[in-house]
Amino acid sequence: MKHKFEDTKRASVYFPLSLLTKLQESAREHRRSFNQEVMWRLEQSLATSENDNKVAAGRNGE
Repeated sequence: MKHKFEDTKRASVYFPLSLLTKLQESAREHRRSFNQEVMWRLEQSLATSENDNKVAAGRNGE
C-alpha cells in the first residue's frame, strides 16, 4: 500500500473501547477517516501545548 507521504511511519496503539468509540463517532461526524481524526486531534493538542509552553515561558521572563 502506497502512502501519500514518504515520511510516515505505522504505529500500533491500544485504545480503551470508550475512547475508540468516541473517536470513531467524531470521525464520522467530521467526514474523516479514523486515522485522519486521530492525526487532526493530535496535531491540535500538540499545537495547543506548544502555545501554552510559549505563554508560560513569557510569564517567567524567558
